[in-house]
Amino acid sequence: MFLHFVADSLDGSLARERNLTSKRGEFLDQILDAIFFAVLPIGIGFSSYAIFEVVMFSAILADLHNFLIMLWILLRKKFLFPGIGVFEYHLIFILGAVLSYFWQGSILTLGNYSLGWFDIIVIIAVPLSIIDFCISASKLFGELENF
Repeated sequence: MFLHFVADSLDGSLARERNLTSKRGEFLDQILDAIFFAVLPIGIGFSSYAIFEVVMFSAILADLHNFLIMLWILLRKKFLFPGIGVFEYHLIFILGAVLSYFWQGSILTLGNYSLGWFDIIVIIAVPLSIIDFCISASKLFGELENF
């Protein structure tokens, strides 16, 4: 996760600095991010330290955010990052990994579910992400009124 975070943060900056930007590079950046944010939660969901359903909801939400970003680009020619975007998802997963490494096992029990760090972090982040998604979608919808 950390290596992807560093590489994803540097690739565009290095390409721009060396004047090597291209549409193919932009495509690779977008598609590799989408793959990463689909595969990573699946791996975490199947692990022993997270509840599958909780983590999968965050994976679906990340893909919805990505889809909304593509709609912004397609319909308004704007590239808007959501409030909880790629950078924040990296931090959320890295924080979950570090906390799970040092404090393994159940942190909280709700009903029949024993929640670990990944579950708790996702339960906190998902509602914030849903709110951010709805605000961004409504802004885009409003901007399309004149078209």
